[in-house]
Amino acid sequence: MYKVVIIDDNVVLLKSLMCSVDWESLRCQCTGTAADGIAGKSLIERTHPDIILTDIRMPGIDGLEMIKTTGRLLPYCKIIIITGYERFDYAKKALQLNVDEFLLKPIDIQELTKTIKDQVKKLDQASQLRAK
Repeated sequence: MYKVVIIDDNVVLLKSLMCSVDWESLRCQCTGTAADGIAGKSLIERTHPDIILTDIRMPGIDGLEMIKTTGRLLPYCKIIIITGYERFDYAKKALQLNVDEFLLKPIDIQELTKTIKDQVKKLDQASQLRAK
């Protein structure tokens, strides 16, 4: 099972994502949520997730800064940005931080599920390469 954390200041979205996605069928387990970047950073450092779902604009530190400060800790972690902002500068900075996917809100659960499946496949492939 791959560990997933969800970080977003929208508590309704957090609960929705936890309940709407069939994590087990994706070979994932949601190991925690956080409602701001500071709590998110702490959660990431504590749980060492394989996949991070995060918003960009949040109280404390924003999602991109959080990713920047934790990215070195988890070089194989897959990062999926979920945001309501289409600003090019956010997308550009996300690419510079090696973010794996950039999804716009409102989140389509089928699109998110496909995205997570793709990231799980990439994690599997990376794991096989490291094992050789």
